[in-house]
Amino acid sequence: MLKKTLILVFFLSVSLHAKSAELAVIEKSLAVMGVPPKALNKAVDYINKNKSKVKNKRYITFINYGKHSNDERLFLVDLVTGEIEKYLVSHGKKSDTDENGLAEEFSNIIGSNQTSLGLYLTATTYYSNKNGVSLILNGLEKSNNNAKVRHIVLHGADYVSPEEIPLGMSEGCPAVERKYTKAIIKKLKGGSLIYSFKEKPKVNLNLPAV
Repeated sequence: MLKKTLILVFFLSVSLHAKSAELAVIEKSLAVMGVPPKALNKAVDYINKNKSKVKNKRYITFINYGKHSNDERLFLVDLVTGEIEKYLVSHGKKSDTDENGLAEEFSNIIGSNQTSLGLYLTATTYYSNKNGVSLILNGLEKSNNNAKVRHIVLHGADYVSPEEIPLGMSEGCPAVERKYTKAIIKKLKGGSLIYSFKEKPKVNLNLPAV
């Protein structure tokens, strides 16, 4: 338990120029999965500069929209244990006009039905008949600061399933498989950081056979 606490304390005060062994291990693991060091650095840097805003400091989530939608591209990092969970996640239907599973266009415009890139801070939850339990997201950058007005939330959806090739698409929300929604939201609610970005994989995509 002491070691886990020390890791968490480290992350709250880490300097980007003085990385610990624990951070280096997480960085290496994320890089293999498709999250480059610069993405982790950006997230940790934001936490360092905004400790009072980021109230849920245990988890950081990364979404790499440079990967195919049938790849697990949402990475939920536990900063205490170092564990990384991977999930499928949708992108906006107007981000993928070719409907081939690859997000190419991104927008912060209301009614665009496109995914917005950038840092998000999670807020509270609510329930809707359509999507069930949903997690409100506040956009922190010019590229996504209309998230609340656009009703961009993390929620579950039936169209997010390994059987859907390519994955179904949302109106801009990061939707996940329904069976994982409650567990993910339970961890991320209350001021956790989510970073959505696009970084094309350096290796060939292993796309499912159609």
